[in-house]
Amino acid sequence: MSSTIFRTFLQIQNTAGTNAKKEILRKNMSPIWRQIFEDTYGPQKYYIKTFVPNGDYGHLFIDIDYDTFHNTLMKLANREVTGDAAERLLQATVALFEYESQEILYKIIERNLKIGISLDNFLDVIGEKDTKFEVALAMNLDKVKGVNPIDGTYFISRKLDGCRCICFVTRTISGTYIEFKSRQNK
Repeated sequence: MSSTIFRTFLQIQNTAGTNAKKEILRKNMSPIWRQIFEDTYGPQKYYIKTFVPNGDYGHLFIDIDYDTFHNTLMKLANREVTGDAAERLLQATVALFEYESQEILYKIIERNLKIGISLDNFLDVIGEKDTKFEVALAMNLDKVKGVNPIDGTYFISRKLDGCRCICFVTRTISGTYIEFKSRQNK
């Protein structure tokens, strides 16, 4: 029996063109897909140096039992289990899943789904596309054509006195994060 997640995964992987891939994902979007992308491309670290599967296969399916794998990843990310014990826990958890599910779990551990859809494309599919924004820099008045402050010609810039910063709002499945940064990344 092939899982819906695995069939969608293969369909996206074997489709040419980003827009076509995004449309397949859009039609098959589920909370599990959202969690898979979060676990693969999110900011958390799992602190696993190498992962070598033990070759065992179980009866769990990614469609139904993904929480089992996700909970293990969170234990690794929170450093509840570390070192060799973390590697053994991850091996044991992956071994609970059937073969096709394991193929996707390996890619999540590698932090690359290899299906041709980036995190930006995924965010676009779920309607949370991240937009790039840069801090406005003050312009040098001598380089602005047609402005002569002596004869009364004015130039207005978006720069104000004080510290300029940008507010970054990042939405993930686990919550919304707000961060303010200056140009010097403070």
